[in-house]
Amino acid sequence: MSMQASRGVAALFVIGAACGSKREPAPASGTAAATPIDAPGASAPVAYDAAPVAVVPDAPAAVDAPHPGADLGMAPMPAIKTVPPFGCIAQSYASGLAACVAGQRGHNLGAPSSIDLVFVSTGPNAAVADSISLLETTSETDVGPDELPTEVSDEVAKRLQGFVPLTESGVIKSTFTGGKLVMSPALKVKGWTIALKSHRGDEREGAPSFRTELTIRRPGKPTEVLDDDSKTTASIEAHIYDLGDVVIVAQIYDIADEGTSGTVGEAWRCTATACATIE
Repeated sequence: MSMQASRGVAALFVIGAACGSKREPAPASGTAAATPIDAPGASAPVAYDAAPVAVVPDAPAAVDAPHPGADLGMAPMPAIKTVPPFGCIAQSYASGLAACVAGQRGHNLGAPSSIDLVFVSTGPNAAVADSISLLETTSETDVGPDELPTEVSDEVAKRLQGFVPLTESGVIKSTFTGGKLVMSPALKVKGWTIALKSHRGDEREGAPSFRTELTIRRPGKPTEVLDDDSKTTASIEAHIYDLGDVVIVAQIYDIADEGTSGTVGEAWRCTATACATIE
């Protein structure tokens, strides 16, 4: 965070006072009379040719990780001590990167729980950044702890220096409520239309299944399908992050079936031409 040094302004006043009440003799003829400095209404002369007082500004305070978002009134990233929710959580204007949480966590999801903090380029000159493993188990029935190990939280703090918190530009949802599907309207971003639609499928051992379509349609171009699959779930959300030339679409859904439960977070990096899966 940049700090501005405060400046002090010094003014020099010369103040005089005559001692006693003795009056000076009248000046000689032809000589201008001098005004006594103790006369009513008289002011003391100012020494304009006095040397100016030098003002030395305070030295700027050292800042370990200034972030450009500070000038926009944005707070730096808070410490992350537990596994964050799926979606994108931070952005760095300087490095041209966004930090997003992706993976899966639950019981019997076909693979052990695994969650990563991945870094997505949002600018043309962004550096390649490796992901950080936040949680990884060895059993399909182990969801792992919520608290991050100290070495992991320290690594996250180090890698997120210069980042600011990121919130979505919009959210669209498809929810199965009261035996009906309730869907949010499509969202417009950069003139693109991002839509999430679900179609009810056959029940799987009493649990409803859905065929979900997550699509992007750009003006004058064919509709691009990001996700078209059958899921056993009660709700699906798509979080949209408009980051300039790049739009990130993060899909988050819960899985609910006989003996199977959990949450999956996946994301796509989209430009004006195409989208690619974030891994």
